[in-house]
Amino acid sequence: MPSEDADIPSDISTRHIYSRELVVVVSPQHPLARQTSVSLDDVAGERLILTSPEEAPRLVVDRAFRAHGFEPHVSFEADDPATLIGLAADGIAIGITGENIARRYSDRVVSLRVDGLRMRMRYSLALAWSDRGPHTRAMASFLDFATVWLADWGTRTQAESVTSAEAIR
Repeated sequence: MPSEDADIPSDISTRHIYSRELVVVVSPQHPLARQTSVSLDDVAGERLILTSPEEAPRLVVDRAFRAHGFEPHVSFEADDPATLIGLAADGIAIGITGENIARRYSDRVVSLRVDGLRMRMRYSLALAWSDRGPHTRAMASFLDFATVWLADWGTRTQAESVTSAEAIR
């Protein structure tokens, strides 16, 4: 979901799993790497690595850019976090990804908070189901299991590290 307060239809129930702040990731050699935070003005003219338009992080980024009168200059789309990090680490472009992912790769990229936003760049993972169907014990058990499993999955990365842009060609 693009945010915790996403507009959900009234006949859909959700169970929030986690939320993540999005941060900018740059190569340690990038001029922005000397800063601790950036504004959208700082990154608006940069070539960006973002997730595909269907992914919640991209929806959040696109919305934030448009709210500030910018259109993101997307050079690459990478739904795999390790690929996004690998491209940013190699200085191909700058990326925007979840803070936990950026923290895991702090040996390869510098992560920067985005300040001065009208709305925070944050996305959420949630389970969603229709209120129209039957609510069985099996469904309740599945939701309980999926909640625990996804929360644990959210603390790890499922992607293998990419060491350079060469590795993804």
